[in-house]
Amino acid sequence: MEFRLLPDALEVQESERWVKIGGHIKVLARTRSSDQKRSYGVLLEWKNLDGVHLQDIVLIRHLQGDNSRLVREILIDSGYQLEPSPQAWQRLQRYLLNELQRAEPATCVERTGWHAEGFVSPGWIAPRGNAKVHLLRKGLDVELRSSGTLEQWQEEIGKVCIGNPLLIFCCGVALSAPLLSSSGVENVIFHLYGDSGSGKSTAMKVATSVLGDESLMRTWLSTANGLAAAAALHHDVPLFLDELSQAKPEDADVAVYSICNGRPKLRSNETGQLAIGESWRTIALSNGEVTLAEHLAQLGKEPLAGQLSRVIEIPITGQYGMFDTLHGFKRGDLLSDELKRRCKNYYGTLFPAWVDRLVSYEEAELARKVTGLLNYHSELMKEDAEVTLDYSVSPQVMRVIRHFAIVQVALI
Repeated sequence: MEFRLLPDALEVQESERWVKIGGHIKVLARTRSSDQKRSYGVLLEWKNLDGVHLQDIVLIRHLQGDNSRLVREILIDSGYQLEPSPQAWQRLQRYLLNELQRAEPATCVERTGWHAEGFVSPGWIAPRGNAKVHLLRKGLDVELRSSGTLEQWQEEIGKVCIGNPLLIFCCGVALSAPLLSSSGVENVIFHLYGDSGSGKSTAMKVATSVLGDESLMRTWLSTANGLAAAAALHHDVPLFLDELSQAKPEDADVAVYSICNGRPKLRSNETGQLAIGESWRTIALSNGEVTLAEHLAQLGKEPLAGQLSRVIEIPITGQYGMFDTLHGFKRGDLLSDELKRRCKNYYGTLFPAWVDRLVSYEEAELARKVTGLLNYHSELMKEDAEVTLDYSVSPQVMRVIRHFAIVQVALI
């Protein structure tokens, strides 16, 4: 069976004529897992009815298996023009499987973050060298979008952070998540708390603009399992959680441990055996009008020492709420409104540039560099803390110091 691909159609030869079976669609790569033992599939690119080019990975087990109709439905739902004849789908399957044999190999990964081939995000890939890697977007609802240029972000948003330490810190939190892998620092939640109108949400929007648009900001209003699932989707990517008071105290109590331990709840699979889910690394930036202790007081309990070292609470104590410098604005609320407006126009350019810089190092070299800087700044912070407190810091305080130090390393 012979096929030919035209700019607007895929055709198959029948006897002496060519018959259209669908719109333009082609195989860009033959994908599989890093160990070349599973997840074989095809990276497809097709054009829909509006001329928009779309890409996705289809696993061979879905293309050839009982779920092949789901692949067909996904294509049609996206606007792919499949001819209504009964044979059209079977012929399209045959075409894709034929093309699979000739396609260049590439690695398929199923989660964000660091892999041997580089850093993978839900929106772009930063490969090491000439590695070819693609993300299988299975169940992902995260998208790292961008608007404007890095220079525009620096001019419109970055400059406003000058003289405002809390804004700088929030940007540092957003940049520090990719450093966890190299540093060995544990997951943590930085929680900003203060009165309504103090600028908490504005600071979150500024931090979110480092990665992408406002859709990245999640809410505490979820179950403990839902919050853990959100953290799992942000592997090596920062997690933003808005307004702690919206969470039920019992959910917040459990979620703190789950997010920071980086492990899902134990479950059994369909055979009754233990299903081991993948762990995750993330740094979360949270906000709220209450502290964790105040929230858990509704349950009649106090946070445990382990929770207090996992949730680092930072009061908003700037001269103008979140701000210490207003950059010519008469009031903090006016600056806040302007920053929110700018964050809608300029976002998602700093984080990719930062990751590109990290990927330029070999894995071992990056680990040495990050660990060295982390230890140096941790020791400086430890010495300052001991001078201020007039006694040696405890292991729990040292854990908190290292979390602040990894943010410092990201800001260097």
